[in-house]
Amino acid sequence: MKRMKIKLFITIFLILNIFSISILLFNNIREYNREKQEIERVLERSERTLSNFDFNFMTQLPPNVKNEVFIDFKVFTFELDEDGSYKGLIKAIFNADEDTTKVINYAKKVTSFKKKKDENINIIFNKYSYRIKDNILTVVDNSYQTSRINGYITISFIIFILTEIISFIVSNILTKWITKPVVESFEREKKFIADASHELKTPIAIVMASADAYSEDNDKKWLDNIKYETDRMSKLVKELLDLSQLENNIKEFKKEKLNLSKLVESSLLPYESLFFEHKLKFNYDIKENIYLEVNEEKIKELISILIDNAIKYSSDKGKVNVTLYQDKNIYLKVSNKGEEIKEEDREKIFDRFYKSDKSRNRKSDNYGLGLSIAKKIVEMHDGEISVDCNKGITTFTVKL
Repeated sequence: MKRMKIKLFITIFLILNIFSISILLFNNIREYNREKQEIERVLERSERTLSNFDFNFMTQLPPNVKNEVFIDFKVFTFELDEDGSYKGLIKAIFNADEDTTKVINYAKKVTSFKKKKDENINIIFNKYSYRIKDNILTVVDNSYQTSRINGYITISFIIFILTEIISFIVSNILTKWITKPVVESFEREKKFIADASHELKTPIAIVMASADAYSEDNDKKWLDNIKYETDRMSKLVKELLDLSQLENNIKEFKKEKLNLSKLVESSLLPYESLFFEHKLKFNYDIKENIYLEVNEEKIKELISILIDNAIKYSSDKGKVNVTLYQDKNIYLKVSNKGEEIKEEDREKIFDRFYKSDKSRNRKSDNYGLGLSIAKKIVEMHDGEISVDCNKGITTFTVKL
């Protein structure tokens, strides 16, 4: 379970990181291309202004003539010899007096390369960008753009750290939320195995002890004990198999449209002798001609569980009522007079092996599985089952 949580956390965390990193990369690449295009436009504009330039007057111009302004860009134009080597500065355009020594050294360095490029526009690592065309070298100071791009990168890094923290928190929350049903199911299965083992342990121990005792004195009472305990174990195993079948194959049961009124009434008749035996009054009110698509055997089993439960937990000389009627939905109610179920136990009594208290489990053959099976049968029919207690009357309501 822990390994599954770790794998799920890593998967969610990676997905969130890939998404956030992709957005940050996209924005930074877009900003970089925008600044690069701006540098390219400045280079092209500078080249156009030199298309009709008279180079015979080059020596008559000072090296830092402010005859054109390119917004915030500093542009320097150099003439090259026919072999592409540095010849001299044509003009420098900027908004204030500046020492041109650094850019002249940069131009000489560019033209001294044996395999020089015609263009190099890099606004992240280089202070200058340049382009060579028709023996003219145009250099642009892109310090401002470099600082802007570095600013974008710094902000992106901060955002990345924040998204990492948020992704970690969100991944942790989602992991817990997604695995919660699995963890709960796993814990239920562990509890189920422990409870089943506990319920089987006692009868098995009694059978073994009775067998040993019978081998010593051949008293028939030990055989009676063995038969009684094996009957109990057989019932438990049958209930476990029924519950497992309902949980794992809930959609495989065939349903057909039946007269539910007749089905319920015919299912109740065999219990009249039991009510008489337990000195309980029994009344039922079944509305006629209520039809529904059901599984006949499972509905009979549901009624059997609810009636058996009502008989077991009715007070002496009590009364059991069964009603079936149709409003917007179909309602089957089974009520008995007896000790009320505590409010905190009313949801738990449908859990496997749950027993609320000793007074409601005085019967030795009660394993706490009947109502779990009843709930699964109701869910198989897309219904709901609930319990309510009022003034000593416990009522189980099935809504279909």
